[in-house]
Amino acid sequence: MNELSVNSATILFLLLYPLPFPGAAWSRVSFFAKYLNDDSFFNVKIYGAFTPRSLSKAGRTTWNGIHLINCFPAVALIDPISFAINYISSIIVSFFIFAYLRPTYVFISVPRIGNSIGCYVSARVLGLRVITDYRDEWEDFLIDRSKSSLTRRTYLCLKNSMTQKYNKNFLVVMTTGSFAAGSNDLLIVYSGYIGGYYRIDLIIQSLHPDLKFLIVGRGFGINELFKQLAAPSIKDHVIYLGVKESPESVAQILSMCDTGIVPYDSNPLWKRSIPVKSLEYIACGLPIFATVFSDSELGSLIREYELGMSADPEDVQAITKVLNNLILCSDYRSKARIAGVKLAQSTFDRYHIAHKLKQVIVTDAGRFKK
Repeated sequence: MNELSVNSATILFLLLYPLPFPGAAWSRVSFFAKYLNDDSFFNVKIYGAFTPRSLSKAGRTTWNGIHLINCFPAVALIDPISFAINYISSIIVSFFIFAYLRPTYVFISVPRIGNSIGCYVSARVLGLRVITDYRDEWEDFLIDRSKSSLTRRTYLCLKNSMTQKYNKNFLVVMTTGSFAAGSNDLLIVYSGYIGGYYRIDLIIQSLHPDLKFLIVGRGFGINELFKQLAAPSIKDHVIYLGVKESPESVAQILSMCDTGIVPYDSNPLWKRSIPVKSLEYIACGLPIFATVFSDSELGSLIREYELGMSADPEDVQAITKVLNNLILCSDYRSKARIAGVKLAQSTFDRYHIAHKLKQVIVTDAGRFKK
């Protein structure tokens, strides 16, 4: 077991994507890394990956005074061969990094399953403490979207095996993010990944002529979005603002808007998911309009705390009706705005969550520091 210093703790964050990138995982991990690095007790480093399409991000840089190194080669495909390549390469790379740095804790963010398992194996072989950052249903989504039954069975077996391992770790942490609240305007907004399980196209299809729809983000569905925006009846009502790397820029945009959109598709996996964008919306004073099942976690949260409205996924008629009602009900928007900010500050403020994480780490290291 790695010996702990009573004077400091080295935290090595592993998020095996090309870093930085505008997404929930980076928003979460980068905030925790900066929060801990601001305390002199912690020495923080962040390690990421690079793919053939992101070679320009490979190498070392500095982010907010923290060393950030994209040094893990990765193949961004979902099949057994890609998994094997990612698994083997991550074991080799992480073993040498861990052996050289001897970090007090290795903070592994799970989504890249092959790379994550390889890093976990290296950390345990070297006797390092492991913190697991598990992101909602991401692994299940990757398994579900695979067209190969062999791949699905392989990943499912690995997932079940690793779940047992996670339970034996020192820490398993679920995290989220938030932004400051701001003013509002008569706009609706979507911020995040474009394409996949987010049906932005159905929101556009359901727009009332008096509504303006702002979109922030990027993804594999961007080309389809541009095709949809080319229609004369659409282009004057939808504004694509591109990618915003800075959380402050995203917060400024959200704070100008009237309603935040979470357009989930009908995959039942999302019943147990509360996306970070929904928390960003309420923290910025936006009511939420979500296409979710009524018995989902997000649907229950919206209903219990009166944060906005919801409609069944992929039901264009219901989406149109509820979206118009939400936009037109100014009193309801005001109440939802107040309720959302209050909930964000009391429950989902990431400073509170980060402080709890720091307390657990410091206590485990044998030194509680207020």
